[in-house]
Amino acid sequence: MTPFIKYEGSYDLNSFTSFSIENPYVAPTLEIKSTVVNHNGDIGFKSHPGSGLTFKLNAHYSRTDNFPMYRRLPYDQINDDMAYRMGNAYEVIYASVEKMGILTRIAMRFSEYNKISIETAYYDFKRDGGGKVLNEPSLIINLNTNFKLGKKIFFQFEGQYLGDRDSIKNIVVPLPEYSAGNFGIAESLGSVFSISSSFTWKINEQWDLFYENKMILGESTSRWAYYQNQSQIHLGGIRYKFDINL
Repeated sequence: MTPFIKYEGSYDLNSFTSFSIENPYVAPTLEIKSTVVNHNGDIGFKSHPGSGLTFKLNAHYSRTDNFPMYRRLPYDQINDDMAYRMGNAYEVIYASVEKMGILTRIAMRFSEYNKISIETAYYDFKRDGGGKVLNEPSLIINLNTNFKLGKKIFFQFEGQYLGDRDSIKNIVVPLPEYSAGNFGIAESLGSVFSISSSFTWKINEQWDLFYENKMILGESTSRWAYYQNQSQIHLGGIRYKFDINL
């Protein structure tokens, strides 16, 4: 068993690209501010109780200025019906946020290609001045497995669970009552559970036969409110590996 303490801070330069990777529905016009992580600390221990088995448990604390949060835009009648101001996009707002949590990780490595791991994280958020921290799940669970069957078959499985999140319900704001940043009704978004897997059969050094799928289980099929994704996606085919020598 190995105890550890980690403490650091950072100054993060945000960009439209970084925001759109996390949330592909952000509006094309954003107020970009840098995020200042004043405190970011972890304390816990790592353990190796058996051959290939590892266990990690730690507590987390961080305090951040200009913590970015995603909030849905309302229908805005004073912007000439711009597409991203019709309730189908997100803006980014900032606040000072305190974050505390407990994280665990259990991993079992059988061999180079055979391993399984599960990670859980539970967070509690507090926003300066009150109010909710928007679109941040309090519970996250990730499951990853990799297996090699025989000499030519590879199998990978991933699962992710995102817990309930606080969000802003979209409403239409009449023109005389419009004021920037003063709109919306709070709502709670249901949890999202998705699984994905891939199966590869190596025919030879150059040719692979593969099948991949992703499924979202439950009533809620999207990380972001009102943007429902396909509950099932399947892909199959054959790959050829090119060797290019320059």
